[in-house]
Amino acid sequence: MKNLTLDLLETADVFPGKVAIATEGGDITYEALRVEVVSAAANLREAGITATSAVALAIAHPIQALVTCLAIGLIGARWMLMPGRGRGDMLASLGITHILGQSENTPEAAEAFDPRF
Repeated sequence: MKNLTLDLLETADVFPGKVAIATEGGDITYEALRVEVVSAAANLREAGITATSAVALAIAHPIQALVTCLAIGLIGARWMLMPGRGRGDMLASLGITHILGQSENTPEAAEAFDPRF
């Protein structure tokens, strides 16, 4: 099974200074993206997310969402986008163990990003 995050880390080894993502706020190199993903993965692990976790994401900022998805992939956990409100029964049936989004319950990893992101 391929792992997109591991592919990204390998690409960062080969092309660290190349642009991985171009945004209105500036370009993000593969090396900068690697640093963010690895840091986010460490923070998520500290928050209790493991390879057996299933994470629902409700992160509005696209770059933060991408970095978080990649970090979850690095850990080896599963993720899905958060369904609409009132879908708690659906989350339980899917075995969701963690919910990440912009709230007071959000682990630091979802908020500790380079400000230009």
